[in-house]
Amino acid sequence: PQEYPELKPGTEIELVIFGSEDGAGDEEDFNIQCRARVIRIDPGFAGKRPPGFGVTIDPVDQDQRERLSNLLL
Repeated sequence: PQEYPELKPGTEIELVIFGSEDGAGDEEDFNIQCRARVIRIDPGFAGKRPPGFGVTIDPVDQDQRERLSNLLL
């Protein structure tokens, strides 16, 4: 939060979740495009939890929503 003071509760941002998934052979990269809204700021707890943000995410379309569902399953 100290590095991104503009991210306050209610701020809307574009968010991309990216990574790779195991497949047959080479790993395939993926990107999931979402809209996000900051809902809380977490100052963290020294030695236990780093500081960060809580956000709600909403995939931009049905294809992105299905990709996110598959990732979470």
